[in-house]
Amino acid sequence: MKIVVTGSSGFIGQHLVTALAADGHEVLGIDHRHPEMQPVCYRHEHCDILDAERYISLVRDFRTEGIAHLAARADLDERGGLAGYDANIGGVANTIRAIRETASMQRAIFTSTQLVCRVGYKP
Repeated sequence: MKIVVTGSSGFIGQHLVTALAADGHEVLGIDHRHPEMQPVCYRHEHCDILDAERYISLVRDFRTEGIAHLAARADLDERGGLAGYDANIGGVANTIRAIRETASMQRAIFTSTQLVCRVGYKP
């Protein structure tokens, strides 16, 4: 399966792309940061998911069959408002658009942090 992983340079992303590639999947990692180690098991593209046209083009041109959307800001330090978390808002919107515009897409996984709920919340 051809799988895109956003946030592929993060802690979870690095482990996910490695595991997917080890299982025989063709993996494209997309992140605005470069990976700590040179990827040998997958292709990395330096791209901000807020750059909608480039991001969507990468997903579509890869003929993506599955996407694991990990890219997000995961802190609570923003003091200037929601604009500081645009990757969490606009990035999700761009990912949904990429899914809609990619005919080969079969599966999508969206992740989140526990911080979408107030601290101490137990479902």
